[in-house]
Amino acid sequence: RSSKMAETNLTIKVRQVSGDPDINNLPPFSGNSTVGDVKTEIEKVTQVPVMAQRLIYKGKILQDGETMEFHQVKDGETFVFQVVKKLLAQAKAQKTAESTPPTSPQSAVPAAASSPVQPTPSSSVSTTSTIPSPAVSSPAAAASSTSPPPAASTTPTVPLEMKRALDFLSTSNNQEITRTALTTLSKVIENIVTHPQETKYQKIKKSNAVFNRKLGGVIGGEACILASGFVDDGEGSFVLTASAEAWDHINACRDAVSSRLSSLAPVVPSPTPVASSIPTQPSANPSFGMPPTPMTGDMSADMMSIASNPQALQQALNNPMAQQLFAQNPGMRGRMEEVLRNPEILRQSLNNPMMQQMMRDPAMMQQA
Repeated sequence: RSSKMAETNLTIKVRQVSGDPDINNLPPFSGNSTVGDVKTEIEKVTQVPVMAQRLIYKGKILQDGETMEFHQVKDGETFVFQVVKKLLAQAKAQKTAESTPPTSPQSAVPAAASSPVQPTPSSSVSTTSTIPSPAVSSPAAAASSTSPPPAASTTPTVPLEMKRALDFLSTSNNQEITRTALTTLSKVIENIVTHPQETKYQKIKKSNAVFNRKLGGVIGGEACILASGFVDDGEGSFVLTASAEAWDHINACRDAVSSRLSSLAPVVPSPTPVASSIPTQPSANPSFGMPPTPMTGDMSADMMSIASNPQALQQALNNPMAQQLFAQNPGMRGRMEEVLRNPEILRQSLNNPMMQQMMRDPAMMQQA
């Protein structure tokens, strides 16, 4: 199967992200043809040097040494072609340097040395060896005289509009909202970079509920979308138009968003509550299952308040703890039921001077 594919003639179409017409007149390739071979043919058509070309196939950036068979390229499929502007400038500078004729060594020889030098009687060296030459003073100088000029830095810079939008987003929201918005923006941009041929990633509907909740509806979120290269189409969507400039810009924005996201403080998980191993002590003043009643500190007033709540008294009678207490003192249940039927009895008891004295003296109440 491998040898059969290697011999197959493959017609490859090339779509230019710059918006220029597609390149459909390349010669056929085989499975053994490399990405570098395709770039060489593209250079003949576009005059863009191989080193400044970027080819993308199914979302992957192709490397010059890879073959068509390696990527399982099929006949009639399309590559995306992009010009890398920084590398194009370097290629032009290098070509200009190569086309400039080098300075003749003789031009550096002092004029006085152009005439023959007569040997001294004690010298056996030929006259030609006494002519000074443009000697290199040190190995470091020799290296600098032959090495090419340093390449321009390719470190992407943060677009100013994106920096401002990110600053606005970060200062207008708390850290968690900012983190969610940046994560969403990062996914939007990453989908575009990873799938440059998929136009569905280049359009965002404003009505998308998830997008609105995580990014679009957040303060500064829309500014970040517009700063990344999207435009409002006036029909309810944000749209990104593919171009070489847009590709460079979206990649720079991806790095900026990733850097800003990494600068946020890490999420600290909330500690899991640990159940206490200390047994809970029973209350010294059980409520017998009654709803909590605000206590004033005046026992007489508190008892009157409880007596006015028949539902609370009924719950107290049915409480297991109350049942246990009634078993020890059978007459108590009868009195409680009588109070339930006629709360006036409790009021009369509370107005009894002896009862009031007992409530003021707990020790006396225990003796009773």
